[in-house]
Amino acid sequence: MNLTELKQVVGTLSEVSKIPAPGFSTSAFDCITGNKLAKVKGSICNTCYARQGFNLFPNTQDSFRKRSSVIDSPYWAKYMVQLIRKNEERRKRRNEPTGYFRWFNSGDLKNVSHLLKIVWIAKETPEIKHWLPTHEWGMVKTVLNKIGTFPDNLCVRISAIMVDDKAPDFMNLPGSGVVYDKKKSNCRAYKGGKKAHCGKCRMCWDKDVKEIYYPWHMGKKVGK
Repeated sequence: MNLTELKQVVGTLSEVSKIPAPGFSTSAFDCITGNKLAKVKGSICNTCYARQGFNLFPNTQDSFRKRSSVIDSPYWAKYMVQLIRKNEERRKRRNEPTGYFRWFNSGDLKNVSHLLKIVWIAKETPEIKHWLPTHEWGMVKTVLNKIGTFPDNLCVRISAIMVDDKAPDFMNLPGSGVVYDKKKSNCRAYKGGKKAHCGKCRMCWDKDVKEIYYPWHMGKKVGK
């Protein structure tokens, strides 16, 4: 299949201007743990950016539904590998950054099978570093108990629950958190001015960076 045909089958990849990599997104309203946390004042998900703004536009929601609808299909992982590789080829032709992929610019893991398929996709694309932030600690534990370890090129980063919480130390995996005080953030995307951009930084994909703290950027501080 060519790139256009693959997009018709499994959906398009997402693009976020500040991140130098394509990604895979689903609706934040379909998050399992995230939907529960969205109701908790002071949680990271309480004012989730992916539950507002342009993410609510019908065409964006249609894209989310398209991607989600085929995840459980037996061909999904195979075609995702093809889509990621062909998209990399296109990025090279355009002199755009390559070699990195982000899972869930919005949304999260659907089930254990979903994570196992992502593990397989990472193994099939060793030339690409994958970053997967998640609140689905239970799914991660189930998969690790089954396979032992994640591929070297797949950085599963466990997300904190509440704003200002310490980054989780869970099963020896790297973690991340969100802080109100920008001075406590080590994320470089927000250090260079008003418009966030990763630049050459790839800390999120680096398993050796055990803790990353992103600055709160959703406006007024929400009390716990």
